[in-house]
Parts: sequence; C-alpha cells; structure tokens
Amino acid sequence: MKSNTLFLNNNWSMFAVSDDFVTENGFSPRRICEIENFAPIYKNITIPVCFEEILHDNGVEGDPYFSTNTWDYQKYEKHHQWYYLKFDCSIKNPTIFFDGIDTIAEIYLNGKLVLETDNMFVGYKISPKNINKKDNELIIHVLPSVVEGAKYDFTGVKSAYKSQENLFVRKSPSSLGWDILPRTPLGGIWKEIRIENIENTIEDVYFYPDFKDGYEKIDLNVDYEVNTSEEFTLEIDGNCKNSHFHEVINSKSNKGTLKTVINKPYLWTVRGYGEQNLYEIRVKLIIGGKVCDEKIYSYGIRKVELLRTSIVQDGGCFEFHVNDEKVFVLGTNYVPIDALKHIDKERMYKALDLTLETGCNAFRMWGGGVYECDEFYEWCDKNGFLVWQDFMLACAVYPETEEFLNCFKKEVEYQVKRLRNYACICLWAGDNECDLAFGWHGMDKNPNENKVTRVALPQTIQLFDKTRPFIPSSPYVDEVGFLNKNKLSEDHLWGPRDYFRGDYYASAECYFASELGYHGCSSPNSLRKFIKEIWPLFDEKGRPTKEYLAHAVSVDDNYESEYAYRIRLMSNQVETLFGKNFDNINDFAKASQISQAEAMKFFIERFRMRRNTHGGLIWWNIIDGWPQISDAVVDYSYDKKLAYHFIKTSQTENLICMQENGSKVQVYSVFEGNESKKVSYEIINGYTGERVSSGEFATKPKFAQLIDEFELPNEKTLYLIKYTDENGKSYLNHYHTDIAGIDYD
Repeated sequence: MKSNTLFLNNNWSMFAVSDDFVTENGFSPRRICEIENFAPIYKNITIPVCFEEILHDNGVEGDPYFSTNTWDYQKYEKHHQWYYLKFDCSIKNPTIFFDGIDTIAEIYLNGKLVLETDNMFVGYKISPKNINKKDNELIIHVLPSVVEGAKYDFTGVKSAYKSQENLFVRKSPSSLGWDILPRTPLGGIWKEIRIENIENTIEDVYFYPDFKDGYEKIDLNVDYEVNTSEEFTLEIDGNCKNSHFHEVINSKSNKGTLKTVINKPYLWTVRGYGEQNLYEIRVKLIIGGKVCDEKIYSYGIRKVELLRTSIVQDGGCFEFHVNDEKVFVLGTNYVPIDALKHIDKERMYKALDLTLETGCNAFRMWGGGVYECDEFYEWCDKNGFLVWQDFMLACAVYPETEEFLNCFKKEVEYQVKRLRNYACICLWAGDNECDLAFGWHGMDKNPNENKVTRVALPQTIQLFDKTRPFIPSSPYVDEVGFLNKNKLSEDHLWGPRDYFRGDYYASAECYFASELGYHGCSSPNSLRKFIKEIWPLFDEKGRPTKEYLAHAVSVDDNYESEYAYRIRLMSNQVETLFGKNFDNINDFAKASQISQAEAMKFFIERFRMRRNTHGGLIWWNIIDGWPQISDAVVDYSYDKKLAYHFIKTSQTENLICMQENGSKVQVYSVFEGNESKKVSYEIINGYTGERVSSGEFATKPKFAQLIDEFELPNEKTLYLIKYTDENGKSYLNHYHTDIAGIDYD
C-alpha cells in the first residue's frame, strides 16, 4: 500500500502587514528568519484558517459576526499574509498537496519559490527537489486579492454587485460582499496541506455507463490513470447486493480504459422514486505481485437527462428524468455554510439533516459560493438527493481574456474530475444569473456570445464527463430566450418582492423556478446573539439602524448601499400581509415569520399543483451562512423559523392543498408515492367551525388531481384541511383566502 500521509495542518505562524509597507520597503521574505523579527506574530495556528479568524482569535478585533464588527475588518483588506512552518519529512520522493489556497499566493520551500497559485477552487501539487528530511521551512505568502484584482483592465467588464475587483480573480464571488453574505475577502489557507509519496499509486478512476441496451445489461466504462513507470495490473471488483463484476487488465501505459458488462444492474435513483443503490468498487494497483495502492469508490449507476424548451410554449417543459422517469424536484439552494470557514463539516451535516426533514429531494449548489467538500456529495448519493451544480460565477459579465479563460478551464477540469463519479449530480450549470447580467447596467448584449460559458466551459466539460446534461447559465437565455426574456422555461422568481400572492408570483409561467424566496425575521432570542439593540429596526429618519444595516447585508457603513433596502423590504411585506406594522420586536418577528411561512407555502403548493406539466422548484434557502436578516428558513444559530414547519407540510408526500381560481376555490391532491392510496378528507371553516366539504378519493402516483371545488366566499376565510389515508395516517393543512390585510389577532 502507499506510504503514510504527513499532514501539515498544525503549529503554523503568521505575520501580516499592509501593501503600502510591502511596496515602500520591497518586503519579500523567503526565509523564516526574515519574518520573525517583526510583530505581531500570530502563533499556534491550525489550518484551514482565514485572516479574519486569526484576528478575532488573537483578540485584535471583535467577533466579525456581532453588531457592526464586520466593517472593522475592512482595514485589513490590503494586507499581505505570510504563513510559515518548520517541519521534518521522512517520506521518500515526496509530493506536497495544497488543497485550497485563498487565493493568490507565492509558496517558498527552504528559500526557493516553488509554486504560485491564482485560484482558490483548484488544488495544487508539487514534487520539490529541495525538500530535506529535517528542518524544512515552508512559507505561504497570500497576497491581498483586492489589490491584485484591481490591477486588471476592466474595460468592457461590468459587475452587478460590489465585487468588481474580484472578477479577474478566481475567488468566491460572495466573499467581496453579497446580499446574503458579508464582505470577507481577506483569504488564507482554506483547505489542508499534506505530503505523500505518489509513486506507484492510483491517480484517478472515472466510471461511466453505456445504456445502449437499456437497463437489463449495461457496459460500465472505467477510465484510469496511475502514477507508475512500471508494468502493472489493475484489478477492479464491484458489488451491490447480489450483483458483482470483476475485471483485470495488464498494462504498461499509465492511462487507459477498460469495460465490464453488468447484467441487471441495481440502479440509483432519487429518494421517493426507488432505492439509492450504490456499488462498492475496489480498484487495486498491483506491481510485481504486490498491491501498491487500493481505492474504494461508492458508485451509483443511473441515467440523468434534462428535457427543456427555451421558453414557455405549447408542449414546453423543463424537467429532469432519472432512469427515464420524470422527477419532480423539491429542492433548496445551498450557499456557503459559513461565510468565513467556507467548509464547516459539522454545520454542513446539520444543514443536510435539516433539509432531509423538510421533504426535499435536491440541492442547487449556488454559483456565488464555493464547491462543497466530498462528504457533501457522498451524503447526497446515500440519501437520494439530486445536486444541480453551478460553477462559481455569479451576477457579472466576466472577462474573456486568454488568461482568465485558461485559469477557469483548469478549475473546471479540476472540479469535474473531482465530482464526476457522484450519482447525485444531475446538471452542470455554468453560472448564476450571468446571462441576465448581459442585460444589466444599460447593456443589451447577447449572452450567447459569451466565450466563458459558451466555449471554454462546455468544451472542457465534454472532455471529462459523459453522463449528465449542461446549461451555460441559470436562468439560461439561449438564442430563443434572448428574444423572449419574460417567458423563460426556467427562471429565478424574485421580481418586485411584494405581496407573495400578487400578480408577479401568481401568474409566473416558468416550468421550473431555481430561485424563489421571501424574507423572514429571526426570533428575538436569535437576534440578541448578534445585535445589541434589537428594537427599533429603524432610526428617526426611517433608515435601518446601523446594526440592522450591517446584517441586512450591507458591505459597508453606507445607507446608500444597494443592500440597505432589505430591512425596509421585510417591514413592507409584514405591513402588506397584516395591513399595519408593529411597535415591538416580539410581535414584529412573529408577524414576519407568518408572512414568510405563508409565502413559502404558497410558492411550493402552487408548483406542486402543476407538477404534471412543471418540473419543480428550488427555493431559497435552507440556512444562513452568517447571522443576518434573510430569506433562509433556519437562521445561523439553527433556530427554525415558522416557514421551516410550513415547508415540511407543503412538501409531504401526500398533500391536499387549495388555490383560488376566479370565483372558485379548488382543492387538489398531490401525491408523490408510488402506489395509489385511498384518502378521506374534510374541509372546515376555521372561523365558524362549519364543515364546507368532505369526501373520499384515490390518489394517483406521481400526479396532481383536482378533487373538489366550491364557490369563493365574499369574506376572508381560513380553511382547515383534515385528511387520513387508508393506513390511518392523519394530515393537516390550511388555506386562507384573500389573505392580504388579515387581522394579526
């Protein structure tokens, strides 16, 4: 087996100083002795880490998530950082892996420049000749990305958000400030560093099935790459229940493909549509009769397709099919789980479990954040979640220079090769809203001329993945969509963000909403964890207080910030629903959560009632990446808002729900089960206790059907829907007609 791994994650030190000092003094240390005479030196650092965490942990600055402290960190944005470590290395022929540097860095080993990095989304490796068994010095100089990014020519490049200096730098788009995440551009070392001997090891294995003979028998192709110069044997064993395969190949070429036939394979599919069958596949590298390396893969065999038309039209669609069966998507957008750490596995698993409880079956990995860790995709494979995978481009017209395209293509290759064996990934999506950005800032450019997502991205994907569809953007504005932007088959339904049953939302035509959400205030107990004075929301001039402005999110202390509207928006949504506002935080927070809950219920049930012709929705979003006032249904401290509980009801497998249609109230059964069930129901006027309707019916698998309708009353009415299936399981739902202006009491 391969040699042990040496992890270089502990006992780091760090020094930081301003760009002005570096420029004026030509400061460019290559050895630790050139740094240690300066102060302050931050000691005993464990990576992954970012500069903000170091400043906070050492008492230099306050908690960046509390009050207005986030603004205090902006004075460090033009600081250089030097991380350094002394280490011994007994590994023969060592290769050093840097899994994540954020972002632009120079790396010195024993005084020699051995590596330069320019992309936080790519892992780097080097096999240096100047590494010693004892007393090595490793220095990582992280340059300030806002300084480096500002050096580029921005002619013809425009951004919707305050991240202009980020456009040329392959760094998380939201780290320069977003409406859901704070400005945290300082960077650092955001993944681990390790040393291995990679001689006679397995470099990469890629599995992809051929379904030309249907599902009774498939050819499983296995592309492999090994690190060896010797003749070798590659042995592959796969097992799932009583399905087995075994192949052996002898070769002198370190790259190749072998095929194996699997009769009646067990297929992987989405939760609620069948089993999540995963083959355990062992790949052994054997040289001279000795097993030199072994890797174990968990692999799901499935076929995934996207059926779409460009726009809403007769016979149009936007829907995913897995193993030739339509899957109605009930998903949530996934943003960085923590604004500073980016990958926090403990928080990640809590968020995944929370999502599972809601009845979701999909995530969209939002293109303004980061690519998640392997454990995220492993969880999705095991639990039957689809993953719509954006690449990390968002809300901007990105440069099309040769330098940028080459850097981005390396990122695409790295991430596609890392993720392509996961069954859960159902789509590569080029970006978040960049097609739309071609029409912002007074532009009316055709996004189909974009070389980033129309040339570089698909060409690279086609080289490295053969199993899933691709769209260049979300929403995707192709040539037909460019002429019909208001009728896109897949869309982000934000619009005016006014009354949630208003015309914009109630008449939305798209078949698939990949973003859709509504504001909800955190509970007073949660607010107190990050805001000193939780009431009032607004100052004497009607502006949000500075603390609420900071968590709105506003990237700076400026009432003219484009994000400053968000607190007033939340307040307006409360006033729209209840016809008044409130004079204390307890009543306001409760009213805001009711507003959000009813909105999310309306959005989800509207799409579910149309599930026969629509493909689904991916709502915004499950949990906050920092303490804020937002559309998330679980706040940063894991406090569930009311909307979370409403979503669980609206996404249940067996749902009865209602809608107004002209002069009628319509009652629908929406059933996602695989076998029909008999259901009895009654509908009661919640104000009078009168039974309005009752009956029995049989559900239809994976189908929405109208089961009842009656006249719309003249007065506002709350309906309680009680129903029980043939197994005695009881359900409860509700619907309120003409809900705008309802009495809070």
